[in-house]
Amino acid sequence: MKTVIFKWLRFGALLAVVYFGNVQIQTWMGKRAIEQTDLQFLGIEQGLAQGVRENKPVLVDFSAIWCGNCRVMHQTLFTDKAVQQVLAQDYVLVRVDYDAPEAEAFMTRYNVRYFPSLVVLSGDGTLLRRLPVPNAAAEFVDLLRAPG
Repeated sequence: MKTVIFKWLRFGALLAVVYFGNVQIQTWMGKRAIEQTDLQFLGIEQGLAQGVRENKPVLVDFSAIWCGNCRVMHQTLFTDKAVQQVLAQDYVLVRVDYDAPEAEAFMTRYNVRYFPSLVVLSGDGTLLRRLPVPNAAAEFVDLLRAPG
């Protein structure tokens, strides 16, 4: 009996090590992907205030640092020079991470159900539109330039 319990405990410990190790690796890769964009992502309150000051809409990237699809979005869309140019000229860029304290309130207020999600807000926080996450940077540029 002790042998069976010991085997299950070892299996559980191994499973925990694999799971938490994977989370750490995915988190590291996510942080690196964001760093490689060379973009400044603001917090939601700071971004909304800047949107009011600059009279610009606020593009909110709702994602999770450990999310593989979010990482791909950052690597393929947010590193593109044309995307970066449109963002710098026409938007205030905000990132809300799923694990951040404000994430739950953000998800509730804007009815966000998954990540990555892209929403455009006015400086006062009014939802202007939801953007699909495109596969190509050129498509993203077109979405960003399309009228609200």
